[in-house]
Amino acid sequence: MRWIAALCACSADSAPMAFLKFSTAASACGTCSQLPAPKPNWQSMLSRTVVPAAAGGRRVEWFCRWPARRLAPVHLGLVAIVVSEYDPAIRFFTDVLGFELVEDSPSLTNDGRAKRWVVVRPPGAVTGLLLARADGDDQAVVGRQAAGRVGFFLHVEDFGAAYARMSSAGVRFLTAPRTEPYGRVAVFLDIAGNKWDLIGPTSAPLAGLAVPGGLPGDDVQPVVDVDQGDE
Repeated sequence: MRWIAALCACSADSAPMAFLKFSTAASACGTCSQLPAPKPNWQSMLSRTVVPAAAGGRRVEWFCRWPARRLAPVHLGLVAIVVSEYDPAIRFFTDVLGFELVEDSPSLTNDGRAKRWVVVRPPGAVTGLLLARADGDDQAVVGRQAAGRVGFFLHVEDFGAAYARMSSAGVRFLTAPRTEPYGRVAVFLDIAGNKWDLIGPTSAPLAGLAVPGGLPGDDVQPVVDVDQGDE
């Protein structure tokens, strides 16, 4: 059985702590003799609960004596992006977006057919992208993983430089750069047709950039198709 602590709020700093089991009678506060009201379910006392007192305007605070269980550290290792072909996708993410090719190894599907295990990752990042080639009828899901919504978010330190470089490389931007409370943002498509937010701080220098279709912030919206390569 869990031990539950009943602490009267009349003198939280100096009143002695009264520990009790839920099955036993409540212990009184050593300062004001206030008894905590019984609780019908011990699970309701696992989080801190304030029980108003009937007399004197005092209250009793209940909380679990045991510390919260701590989970071991975890991190998100990979997120899969479904693509039509491996090599054009690798070129897009490495040459255009500047990702690193972490792994490109031969592998097998669950039913024994050949495939490749391809992982790309932004420099210095923990989470990578698994480029998974769609198979057969599943080609229909390419570019539709987020059902038309922006599904990926690429943060950069210099928005203007990244926007200029990506535009020059032929990335298709669906919106002109705009300023939001969280920074500068523009929506672009990856090689599979998924929507991404390019996000950067508003303080990044933007003057003097040679950007196809206009400088960031102009009303011109560059619409340039990404080279899909040989399918």
